[in-house]
Order: sequence, then C-alpha cells, then structure tokens
Amino acid sequence: MKPVVGIIPSIGIERDRIFLLKDYMTSIRDAGGLPVVLFPETDTGNIRTSLKLCDGLVFSGGEDVNPALYGENNDRGLSNCCDERDLSEMMFLKEAMALKMPIFGICRGIQSLNVALGGTLYQDISIQKPSPVQHMQSRSDPRPTHSVKVRKESGLYRLLGEETVTVNSYHHQAIKDLAKGLICSAESEDGLCEAFEKEDYPFLWAVQWHPERIYRTDEPSRLLLQRFMESVTEYAKNRLE
Repeated sequence: MKPVVGIIPSIGIERDRIFLLKDYMTSIRDAGGLPVVLFPETDTGNIRTSLKLCDGLVFSGGEDVNPALYGENNDRGLSNCCDERDLSEMMFLKEAMALKMPIFGICRGIQSLNVALGGTLYQDISIQKPSPVQHMQSRSDPRPTHSVKVRKESGLYRLLGEETVTVNSYHHQAIKDLAKGLICSAESEDGLCEAFEKEDYPFLWAVQWHPERIYRTDEPSRLLLQRFMESVTEYAKNRLE
C-alpha cells in the first residue's frame, strides 16, 4: 500500500477554481507515493479529517503571500495575493505539525512556511534586492539557470554530498528574515535563502526552486524528492504499528 501525500493547490481567484500543475503529482507518484489534491479548507475539523488520510504534506507554488501576515503594508502593488489560501496553509501547517507529519515546501511553499512560522519576505526582490542572478526565468523552460551554495552542516548537504548545485527559478518574492527554529541550508549567489530545514522536527524541508519539474534528468532533484518520500514512508509505517 503506497503512502499518501496531500498537496495543497493554487486558488484561481479570478475564475473561482483550484488547480495544480501536473508535475507535482507525477513527481510524488514516481517517488513511490500516491498524490492527492487537498481542498484548501479553513475549517479545523475538515483539515484534521483530510490529514488523517495523508502521510505527508506538500506546500506547492503559486500566489504571493499577503504582506499583512508578516506585519507589512502591500507596498509593491501585489495583486495576486489569496487570503483564503494563506489562511488555509497556516491552518494545515499547524495541524500537520501537531501530528509530526513530514512536510515539504516548493517555491511559494518555502515562503508560506517561513511566514507561518514567524519569518518575513522580500515583497519584490527585483526592487528590494536587485542582482544579476536570474530568479525569474522563462516558465516554459524548466532547466536550471543559477547555482546555490549548500551549507555543509545541513541535512541537504548530507543528502546531496555537494557544496554547489544548479537550480531552476521562478519567483519574485523570497525569504528576508528566516523564522526562528529554521536553518538555512542553501543560499543563492546573491545571498538569498533558497532552502531551509526545521530543527527538532522529523522532516520539514523547503526549497525555493522546483525539483518536481526536473527530477527525471536532475539527480539532486530526484534525491530531494526521494528523501521526502523516505520520511513519508516511515511516517506511514509508524501510523500502522
């Protein structure tokens, strides 16, 4: 029986829909899991019921996080914030952490998790932290475009065994202040935190890039997804005992 991984989707406010790019699903399936899309609930009882079906949780990419959640005004004219999704993810995180469930964040996911745990973001790095690093590459091209330096003391380094890996990049927001209890495990050339791990938690990792888009040809991405699924499988096993 395969372990089940719940994935929180995007909310299309303008067309009243929820959606998820297929790569999130296929990457979990190919890593040995059964992916399911979770409705972005804001009812605690329904969230708990949803998580009873899951052995792991993925926070996917998508909309900007509302700056109000980290104590700032919307100074950069952000127009695609989704309060419903922000609230839902914060509630899912709280309940999943109470269960010690494995959690993995991708792109917006690293930002959402950081804010939910008490950190802050750059609302727009092109204005607030400009650099020659290409953080917003063409969305039609999944290939890696810039490198990140992996910190040797991190679990990510123990997994990959490399100090530098090349990643793809599709973001204009990024971590500014890392939440307490998180360890930055990789930085871009211009000093942005591109990956973190949570101390004293079985598995809560997040990355700013998109391993689900390149895992078929990129070994670090495959290993990252495999590591998450190993934690998910262990959680599922323990639940059955």
